[in-house]
Amino acid sequence: MRRERCVGYATDRPIVARGAAWVWLALLLCGLAACGEEPQQAAEEPSVAVETTTVRRSDFLEDVTGIGTLLAVEVVRIRPEASGIVREIGFREGERVNKGALLFLLDANKLLRELAANQAALQSARASQENARRTYQRFWRLYERRTVSKDELDQRQTEFRVAQAEVSRLEAQVALNRERLEDMRIRAPMAGKVSQRNVDVGDYVEEGDELVTLYSDRLEITFDVSERYMGRVRLGQPVRITVTAYSELEFEGRVSFVSPSVNVATRKFTVKALVGDPEGLLKPGAFATARLVLDVREGRPAVPESALVATREGYLVFVVQDGKAMMRPVDIGLRRTGLAEVRQGLDVGQEVVVAGQLNLSDGTPVQVAGRGRDDTGPAGTDGHGTSLARQPEGRPGSDGIANPGSPVNPGNPGGSANAAEPDRRERPADMNGAGDGP
Repeated sequence: MRRERCVGYATDRPIVARGAAWVWLALLLCGLAACGEEPQQAAEEPSVAVETTTVRRSDFLEDVTGIGTLLAVEVVRIRPEASGIVREIGFREGERVNKGALLFLLDANKLLRELAANQAALQSARASQENARRTYQRFWRLYERRTVSKDELDQRQTEFRVAQAEVSRLEAQVALNRERLEDMRIRAPMAGKVSQRNVDVGDYVEEGDELVTLYSDRLEITFDVSERYMGRVRLGQPVRITVTAYSELEFEGRVSFVSPSVNVATRKFTVKALVGDPEGLLKPGAFATARLVLDVREGRPAVPESALVATREGYLVFVVQDGKAMMRPVDIGLRRTGLAEVRQGLDVGQEVVVAGQLNLSDGTPVQVAGRGRDDTGPAGTDGHGTSLARQPEGRPGSDGIANPGSPVNPGNPGGSANAAEPDRRERPADMNGAGDGP
């Protein structure tokens, strides 16, 4: 019995060993198969869907922004030179009047009577002068014949000169009466708009009383600029003005005055600009924002701000090349709404990713699922090329002269600079600062 057990034990052991060997062989083959599939799976990495756009050329404006108040270039307070009762008012409040237009007519009856009296006295004096002249001439002939003395001739000469002086005095008096009579007609010294009047018909006004204020058609804005721009601000530079009343419009102006000194308290200097307003939309006293254009950069490579990826070192973009996203560090310059100038790192025509960057790394396969919106329009048009890299300035605090140039029409970015016909153009909806992050 023991032998049989021993034989049976010896016979079962090789069977178990052979089964275990087959199991290990199967596992080894599976492992080798799995190792062989890994490179193939890695090579078949799925592509990432992205949106792209093309690097294009665009124009950028470098400007500095200030705030101020619109004021009339000339403001005249109309005051009478004589006292009297207001008989007539020749304008309506708020309307525009031409130079020389009659504004007020004062009662001039007393002056008319005084003028008539002086004119009559002048006629009498002229008759006396003529009589004295004839007498003097007669005595001169008698004196030549030695029939009258020298004293009698001198007396007639004196009487003639007195008559001449009386005529001169009365002529001056009549001229003064006429001038005073004209002073009763108060006229506009310049073209412009009149304010609310301070008197009515029938009121008695004294000499020097303020009757109404006349504002010239030309407007100007005064604002302050940081001293670091003192070497870049010059007469005639373009200024773009916006007001809250016409938020969709932008008015063009020109620098007319640059202060020769810097305020020691604020470290800023004052700048004035004439404002073009051919349609008379603006009013003196309105709050306004002025953007002084310091530099225009034309035809610069530009990308949408959505293409920029911020890093510790700066910015980078993903360029689509041979179906893969390649990281490119870029140097960013000026900005405007939704657009950034590329100073270095990209060329015009390259395709960059504008959506889907979060799923990308250098060399990731990509599939272009759509095209981003093209924001590379010309500078100065709404949304597609307005705004500038601007540095906000503080509130405002004189003799250069420059006419405001006409603003660029949205449909004609290269609009004329005719100072006599400035017009308006669309204003950007937003403005971004230069060098800021997206």
